[in-house]
Amino acid sequence: MKTPSPDAKRGFDKFFASTEGHEDLCQRLDAAIRQQQEATPEPPSSDHESLEEDHKWQCNILHDQFESSDIDKMRNAIWQPDYWKIECQHYANVLNQFLLCDTDDMVTAQRWRTAASMYEGLLRLNGLSTDDTRLIRHSIESQKYWEMEKDVLQQQVALREHEMHEAARARKKDIQRQRGERVRRRLRAIEEEETSPPPHPKQVLRLDSIASRTRSRSRVSQAARVTGAKSTNQRRRRRVPHSDSANL
Repeated sequence: MKTPSPDAKRGFDKFFASTEGHEDLCQRLDAAIRQQQEATPEPPSSDHESLEEDHKWQCNILHDQFESSDIDKMRNAIWQPDYWKIECQHYANVLNQFLLCDTDDMVTAQRWRTAASMYEGLLRLNGLSTDDTRLIRHSIESQKYWEMEKDVLQQQVALREHEMHEAARARKKDIQRQRGERVRRRLRAIEEEETSPPPHPKQVLRLDSIASRTRSRSRVSQAARVTGAKSTNQRRRRRVPHSDSANL
């Protein structure tokens, strides 16, 4: 019997490349392949009619005449759906057996998650949309399945509420801090006014003098505006002719 196709082996390794513990899984696969290679196909019976009906045994004999890669190319010419259906179901059963043999929950969860993603991807490759695969997932009836998902979602809701509460408390604390700073600044200003020495008498006289000059300038400016207004009115009256003269 020829060695299994290297492409098939690399495809299996690539599928589990992102999972933890894939090396152990590949080692067990290699052991199973070696055991199968070492086993010599023996006819189940010496009866000639039985040998003619044992198609697997006959295929094993024929496999010796071809390379594995050539056999895979020739198999692609098989058009019967049952042939590929049986092979697909067999791969799925082998994968499930490998996954069920693991005792490490973390590794097993990672492998089952990868397998579930693979099946979901196959559904999309066959024409289903993401919404369709989501509806298929929601058709699962296992209460145990939904219980574990509910626990995770509840933890996330509690975490989100805790973060919102902490953010609100931080904002409230910041507002109180700013308010306290404003109160302290006002108190310091009041204390500085109360403790500051009174102004010097000369400084008071200088300030009074400045204020007096300012008021004087304001009165002069106001008087000038009034005088200017009166002069303007008088000039306007001289320009306007008397009504009687206009009639003559």
